[in-house]
This record gives sequence, C-alpha cells and structure tokens, in this order.
Amino acid sequence: GGDAYVAVNVSPLQLEDEAFPELVAGALDKAGLEPRHLLLEVTEGLLLEERARTALHTLRHLGVRVAIDDFGTGYSSLSRLGDLPIDTLKIDQAFLRGLGVEGQQSAVLHAVISLAHTLHLTTIAEGVETVEQLAALRLTSCGLGQGYLLARPGAIEDIPARLALNAAVS
Repeated sequence: GGDAYVAVNVSPLQLEDEAFPELVAGALDKAGLEPRHLLLEVTEGLLLEERARTALHTLRHLGVRVAIDDFGTGYSSLSRLGDLPIDTLKIDQAFLRGLGVEGQQSAVLHAVISLAHTLHLTTIAEGVETVEQLAALRLTSCGLGQGYLLARPGAIEDIPARLALNAAVS
C-alpha cells in the first residue's frame, strides 16, 4: 500500500561515513524503492552528533523518513525535539508497561504522544506484546504499534510478501 515502508536500524559507524547518504540513495535506486518507503531508525544519542544530524538532514531532503528509536530512554531534550531531523518517534516499550492502569506512566505516554502530534511527528509504540496493551493503546492517539503481538521479526526475503499482503488489506 501507499503507507507501507521498510524500517532499517542505522548504526553510529554508518552515520560517521560521509558517503552514507549517497550509499542509501544508491541502494534505493537499485531496489526500485521510493525514498518515502524507507524509514531509518536511529537512537537518541546519535542525534547529538553533528555529522549524524547533517547526514539525516540530507536523507530527509531526499524523501527518506527518520525515526528516533526507543524514545524516552536516551538523552534527547524535549526542548530540542522540534529541531531534530526526524519524522517519527518510536516510543519505548517501558511506557506501555503502565498503559491501561491509572497513574503517572499512562499520563506520561499520553503527554509524549500529544507533544509528538503537536510537532507533526508520527508515533509508533514499541513492544506491544499483550491484547490488553493493544486495547489500551487503541484508546490513545498513537496510531501505530509494533511488537510480537502484531508481527514477529522476519527475514529480508519476506519483505515483498509482507508488502503485497499490506497492499491487499489496505
């Protein structure tokens, strides 16, 4: 479908390589994949590095999407969140542990989702493992989730079949 994408974790070493944006562009071209169908996932700490931010700005200019992985466990300052070269917050599964239970953890999750939406960022809840978590998550405005309950990790060879399935059910 139009919203299907491939998510790839990016390492610090890759972002230190000045040629990384060109390598990504070449790989997209070779695979015949439009840049908007690629989501690069980086850790919060990487966004503190100037070279990494420069590379990610270049990739976003090409149309590639960028996510902060495990948001809420690293070093990002909320005051800088709007200035980072990202499109998506992947909210760490630690926030889901208290979901559906009255208390501060649920309130914090709702606040993070609200802040992300105010900044026009997509949110993905990581680590959805129980039906109860999924039901409680559906009551938020998070929109997207990932975890063993929804789909298990797969091999790269499975990607075309998964994309075809997504297109069939969209």
